[in-house]
Amino acid sequence: MNKKSFLILAIALCICMLVGCANTNEKEQTATWMINFAMRDAELTGPLSEIDAAELEAMLASENWVGDTTSCAPDVYLTCSDGRSLTYHSGCGTFRDLDGTHRLELSDEECERFNMLLEGYGEFFSGKSVTEDLVLTKPPELLVTGMGETVTTAALGTVSWMYDIGVGEQSGFETDCAHPLDRKNITPSIVLTPVHFSSKLPLEIKLSFDPIPPDEIVVVCWNEECWGDLSAESTSMQIEKDGDGYRYFALDGGYIYSVRAEWNSYAKFSGSAEYSFFAAPVDVKQIWAEESPISIQDGSQSIIPYLKSAFLSGKTDGDVFAGKVNQLINTAMP
Repeated sequence: MNKKSFLILAIALCICMLVGCANTNEKEQTATWMINFAMRDAELTGPLSEIDAAELEAMLASENWVGDTTSCAPDVYLTCSDGRSLTYHSGCGTFRDLDGTHRLELSDEECERFNMLLEGYGEFFSGKSVTEDLVLTKPPELLVTGMGETVTTAALGTVSWMYDIGVGEQSGFETDCAHPLDRKNITPSIVLTPVHFSSKLPLEIKLSFDPIPPDEIVVVCWNEECWGDLSAESTSMQIEKDGDGYRYFALDGGYIYSVRAEWNSYAKFSGSAEYSFFAAPVDVKQIWAEESPISIQDGSQSIIPYLKSAFLSGKTDGDVFAGKVNQLINTAMP
């Protein structure tokens, strides 16, 4: 081989090495997204594929991020190798940064597409591959979400719990707490805000358990007039499954709600727990007094925007003026 041929070969080798290094650096610089289904446990976290991560990045590049400090119980946690952390609520299609100051609401089409993407990881995170080795040494927390996206943690009551401690042995504990009607001073409360103008529309409550939902759940309630009356008869609520959580329509007025949940299908823990909280609709008159109303006259009617809601102030409250009021709201609220 002459010197000229050798020089050409050496230059070609250098170029190949530089291209290889550039590709290596490019791969090292690619951000990796880790996904976690409401577990917040590093051991239960797995990576998104490159294609799915690219889909996520495209959604996050939206200019529709807005400042927002309202709470929302997420069912998905996302962390990136570059330090970014997000939560996602699959029910409403909303991303939030982990410090809770900004949110991004996906369109219906984007929400459906991203939820379908998540389904590809569902079996890994919520199936036996996770739960067969999951050990909970205490009952999950119960997060209660009211309309208007207000969130509170229910008070834990009576518990009976067992869990594996290894080598085929188990440990456990039982706590016997006071009746929910005898715990007024320590019962958390939540305000329910209707999403439409009519106070006659049902008020929805959502229940989510962190880190894992129960196999069985029963909800009963008492009117607030029953505080302290341990012999008062309770009313059973009709519960519906809502993703990994549950939902039901609250009764109109202030009520004490008691939730009994059981975990009996998991290999390394089992038990039951009772929770309680108080919920009542927002005080419309108080809102009217405290907020600066935007009045739009339609005969004797005027409306006030509040948390995506509008309440009538006038002679008639209700569905009679539904079409006209919705038209006025759409005109007044961009």
